[in-house]
Amino acid sequence: MYYIGGDFIITEKMKKIVFYMKKSLDNNLKEYNLTTVQLLILMYLNENSDKEIIQKNICEHLSLKHSTVIEIIKKLELKKFVNKDTNHKSVLTITKEGKKLLNKIGANKGFIENKLLYGFSLDEINILSEQLDRMYKNIQGALNEK
Repeated sequence: MYYIGGDFIITEKMKKIVFYMKKSLDNNLKEYNLTTVQLLILMYLNENSDKEIIQKNICEHLSLKHSTVIEIIKKLELKKFVNKDTNHKSVLTITKEGKKLLNKIGANKGFIENKLLYGFSLDEINILSEQLDRMYKNIQGALNEK
């Protein structure tokens, strides 16, 4: 086990970073009446518009429960950002309104990442990215063991 003096230093720091990233993103999304998870779903649908995306794909991509995704999709449908084609296995697509919203938000796309990485060299960013990839694989492997 890797911890220093009884404290989980890395875990605590990561938790704080994620908390403030989400808080910052949520603050930026308030004017659009959108949540972070709703934005992530819209981005996923937009990036995969050439594929038939169903709710199960979103659940797997964002590690969310099916019931959670159903509720979020309903809200996005009400806002006219997503269409559900019930004739084709409930295929989900982003609407023109959804794409317009993403373009609007796009100007702030790298805002949080730029704040996080301020003062880092390109080498430091690359090293950090590699280390985070390793951590992700480690935790994924641990989850798959159970």
